[in-house]
Formats: sequence, structure tokens, C-alpha cells
Amino acid sequence: IKKKKQNKLARLRRGVGLEGEMSKEEKQDNVIAVIQVPLKIKQSKLAAMFEGKSYTKKTSIKKKAKKKEADVEAAIIKVVSAAPKCKSPCNTELVLLTVGNEACYKGSEVECDKCAKTLSLTSQVWHCPKGDCRNHKDGYDLDTRFPVRVTLQYYQATSNGLVDSEIMSAIAHTLKSSQNQADFIGSLVIQTNPDRPTEWVEQKNNDDDDNDTSFVNVKQLLQQVFGEDWKTHFATFQEEKFDDTALQAIDKADDLTDVLHKGEDRVKFFNELVQSRTKD
Repeated sequence: IKKKKQNKLARLRRGVGLEGEMSKEEKQDNVIAVIQVPLKIKQSKLAAMFEGKSYTKKTSIKKKAKKKEADVEAAIIKVVSAAPKCKSPCNTELVLLTVGNEACYKGSEVECDKCAKTLSLTSQVWHCPKGDCRNHKDGYDLDTRFPVRVTLQYYQATSNGLVDSEIMSAIAHTLKSSQNQADFIGSLVIQTNPDRPTEWVEQKNNDDDDNDTSFVNVKQLLQQVFGEDWKTHFATFQEEKFDDTALQAIDKADDLTDVLHKGEDRVKFFNELVQSRTKD
């Protein structure tokens, strides 16, 4: 990728030539990563007041003291005698640990959620033995039903505002290389829509598919039976190595059990297969 105008000044300051490939640092500066983390809806403070008893020893003592100031000592004894438990459904008995304990807060200072006071490494706090790390100080909780989305915004500068085939090829290469590092690629909206112009279509194995002639009949039959959804089923055929050679050995619908899980799908596919054999 040729150096663009916005990199000239930076390169001159570093004493680097103006021509040539972009460095790793320059490529990193040329992209913005937008990370979307799905969070659970936070409960209102009023609702949280009635969910479980997660008070620390100090908080519990204060509440007892307000109710019965003359019996403060008895209240202290009562609280200390039984350790509080973790919130439902865990319900594990909490243990007193110092903030600096590796099993507690990974050896770093923390801030109290209630009073915003900083707790030193020697401070003692109630901690759940089953907890790997502390909760977020603002109460944020990851919603594991949805994936963490990372949107990469690339920027391309030109000397005259026009793009040519070389620039478009470089952009395509950049996008493809970043897509290959993802576990899944999809739209920013939750639901997919094949009619959306910007809907992503996987092209990862297109080159291999074009040169692979072992699934020609399989593809044709799947397209005839399932229409636009044929690729979903084709992935299973590829995974099971169920190619045209295996297709020739099919003499009943149940022979397709490994690649078509629904009985009605197997019947439709088998009937289409029989018709294609008749035409041949």
C-alpha cells in the first residue's frame, strides 16, 4: 500500500522515506476499532435493595444500630457469628480476604460501589470463593446471549479524491485479511436479512469451491430443493465429505440422515435425485 498524504509529515519527522509500504504502526493508526459489548439491563436501585442480603459487616452493623442502639454489642456478635452468603443462585458462604489477595481482586486496589472510597491492599472484604474476579464497580454484567462485536473502520486517502483498481484491490485485501481473523462476521443489527445490500456473504472458500468439481451435482440438487438456503445444507455435505461419488450410492431417503436431519428434507432431496437420474 503506497504512502498517502497524511503520512508524509509523520514520516519526515521520523526521517523515513516518503515512498514504500506502510509500517505496522501506520496501519494501526489508519483504523478505528469500535467494540460493542452486550450488557444485561441494570436493575433499578429500589429493586436491588430487596434482592438478597449482600451487606458487608460494617453495613449490617449500621442497620442493626438504627433499629436498636442500646444493643449494639449484641448486634455485632450476631453479625460476626454468621458470615453473609453470596447472592442467589450461588448462595455460597463468603470469606474474609484482603484486597491484595490474588484470589480476591487480583492484587489491585478497588473502589467501594457504595461510598466510592478506595480500599487499600490490606483492607478486608467479603469474597465468594467461587468468584474468579470482582464485579464491575458500576454493576455492569456481560450478557452472554450475544457476541462481542468489533467493527473496524479503515480510512483510505488519495492524492486527487479518485480511486483506481490498485486502491480497490488494496482495500479488498485489507478487508479480507481482517475478516479471516474473526470467529463470525455479520451485520451490526441482530437479525440477518439476505435482501439487505450491505449483508455480508462469506467468500472465504470461493477459490477452492470453484476448482472443486466433486460437489457439482450436490450443489445443483441443493439449489433446486432449498433455493436460497442451499448453502446452509451444503456446509454439512462438505463437512461429512458427502460428494457426488457418495450421491451415486444413494438408493433410499434414509441414506441421507447424516447430511439432512429433517425427514421431510431427506424425502424432497431424494425425490429430486431420482428425477435427475431419470433425465440422465
